[in-house]
Amino acid sequence: MMDKQSLLLGAGLGMILSAVVLHYIPPLFGPATDPSVSPPPKSAPLTVEQGEKWMSEHGYVVMKQKQWNEYEKKRKELEANPPKSTITIYIQPGSNVEGIERMLVGAGLLPQQNQFIRLMKEKDLTRRVRTGAYTFEGKVNEELIIEEITRQR
Repeated sequence: MMDKQSLLLGAGLGMILSAVVLHYIPPLFGPATDPSVSPPPKSAPLTVEQGEKWMSEHGYVVMKQKQWNEYEKKRKELEANPPKSTITIYIQPGSNVEGIERMLVGAGLLPQQNQFIRLMKEKDLTRRVRTGAYTFEGKVNEELIIEEITRQR
């Protein structure tokens, strides 16, 4: 009965020997000389039109340098000045501040870690939340949201 060390040593040496043998066998016999196997035909390089046609057929977008420069300029402008988003929420009767905070985080108005509940409790406004629809535009913070949802209409 073989132990594990002998088994692993034999397997390792067998792989090394196989790799060496397979490395030197093809040069001994030379390249394949089967007449039925022919090399692929040499083709002329593609023209610009052929390349654009192939790329369009395979889902690529083909642009001239001028178009690309315009695209990059617009992309950079949008990154620098993103459009203001408008988000509307609806606070239902009986909603508590914890539920409202979850809704604001879910709507993307507040980050996961925020001071909404703490500020509402500090200002003693937890029972002054007004039900209804509220629309927020652009970047908002806890103070602005609290002011809006507790304001007398």
